[in-house]
Amino acid sequence: EQRRFAERLVQVAQGHGGQVGGDRPAAGMAAPGRDQAGLAQQAHRSPDHHGIGSQAASKGLGRHRAAVLRHVQQRMEDGGKAAVSLHVTNDVTNALPRQDRKSDMSTFNDPVAVARYLEGPVAKVPGFHALHRMCELLLAERVPDDGRVLVLGAGGGLELRAFAAARPRWRLVGVDPSAPMLALAKETLGATAARVELVECDIDAAPGLAFDGATCLLTLHFLSREERLHTLRGILRRLSPGAPLVVAHHSFDTTDAGKARWLGRYAAFASPSGVSGRTEAATIAAMRERLPVLSPEADVELLGQAGFHGIELFYAGFSFRGWVAYRP
Repeated sequence: EQRRFAERLVQVAQGHGGQVGGDRPAAGMAAPGRDQAGLAQQAHRSPDHHGIGSQAASKGLGRHRAAVLRHVQQRMEDGGKAAVSLHVTNDVTNALPRQDRKSDMSTFNDPVAVARYLEGPVAKVPGFHALHRMCELLLAERVPDDGRVLVLGAGGGLELRAFAAARPRWRLVGVDPSAPMLALAKETLGATAARVELVECDIDAAPGLAFDGATCLLTLHFLSREERLHTLRGILRRLSPGAPLVVAHHSFDTTDAGKARWLGRYAAFASPSGVSGRTEAATIAAMRERLPVLSPEADVELLGQAGFHGIELFYAGFSFRGWVAYRP
């Protein structure tokens, strides 16, 4: 079963063309179009962190498919033993000869990281399942029984699965620029995939409908302040008046001492032993270098600058914070 899943992920990474699963626009839904404002590349597509690397992946994986498959399977069997930082590591590069490594390969177009993804958030995000439950309840305060909900950064499908199970009449639209991650979302959703529209795009091309609510979980910490603002404004334009947005991501004191303290706590929590060791130190170093984390105060300021109001903190788990905000 692991090999079949690994094969599927590698096939997707080598040449996925178009959208995934039931992702054609549903009846009455407009096809995705460009925002008039012409936003910059968003949600997982920051050039420094998640530039598309599927072409490079295809070239490398094609020549070294067997090695990559062995690596995927080994990683899946290892469970929590391997040091895989949430959304950060790029293990597939270790399965390829050094000359075939591409610096612009995206973690989310990386079959190894994708194969490992589902175990990461549960182990590394405090109260992960409770976070989904809280998000669903906050949305349900204003989203009608048959409302439309936009899930930005939906690859993997974990929040989509939770929302679909709790609110079977919600019309869910999951947006993510990574084809392998959307393939994993379809796998995660199982029989409920037919009830969810999966769209391979970023915020620029997300459906322009008036959504009754939106979420963006474990995503914004990949984006610079300017990119976050563009993304938040893009979400705002797609919401009905009074509709909620629920966000959650890394957010902590960004002074040097604050980063060291909070990332150390995060790494210790993510470690099976509860103690930061050599691999955890590497994770901390990678996150300090690659994640443009903002302080909680800056996150709240940015939500207001994007046009949201009624901003409230609802979640805090070590280095993670979550807010709910509303379109006026």
